Amino acid sequence: MASIWLFLLYYFPWKYAEWDHLLPVLEADWQQIGRGTLASTYSMLGFELVYFVYPFVKDRKKVMRYSMLASMFTTLTLLSLMVNAIVFYSGPQLARMIWATLTMYKIAQFPFLERFELVAAAYWMLLIVPNCLLFLWATTRGLKSAIRLKQKYALYLGCIILTCSTLLMPTRDQIIHFSAWIGRAGVYMAFLYPLVLYMLIKLKNRRKGKEEAPHGVRQKV
Repeated sequence: MASIWLFLLYYFPWKYAEWDHLLPVLEADWQQIGRGTLASTYSMLGFELVYFVYPFVKDRKKVMRYSMLASMFTTLTLLSLMVNAIVFYSGPQLARMIWATLTMYKIAQFPFLERFELVAAAYWMLLIVPNCLLFLWATTRGLKSAIRLKQKYALYLGCIILTCSTLLMPTRDQIIHFSAWIGRAGVYMAFLYPLVLYMLIKLKNRRKGKEEAPHGVRQKV
């Protein structure tokens, strides 16, 4: 919610927008839509943190409602950014552009500020850091539950891995490939992995019920 004021900056690129860039509508087939969905998965990841936060929520009946509202707000934010970039840039420009959203901020002009994109980049960092901390906390909780590693040591290990991974990817191409790999892995971890766990738990409970059934029958007799 702290990034809502950034939507006001759409006023500057909209002055040069070409809305016919959105045409033709409904031209893509299902394969193209699937590839586009897979490519945008990296930007949509984060909702799976609900799996870790849910046990600590006091009023669990409202988790579904607010998690859906948060996911809807994130989806609409990404959709607005994508539409804004499409109507502002041409197709060849988008293909060559590295940071399309950050480049759009360069046309924002204020009488008291020369390079507003530097402020926007610093502010986006303030928005990203809390998300990184949440993922790091979820990682430490998972290691504590899985291998009985103390959360303090898991935190040290996570910080070391995070720092080393950033130093090993100094170029833009490496970051793009890593982001694409994380996006593909996120599809399986966020959508398929919970289904597999659900099936395993159901199977375990059914097997446990069959093992306890004869004992319960003997007690009843």
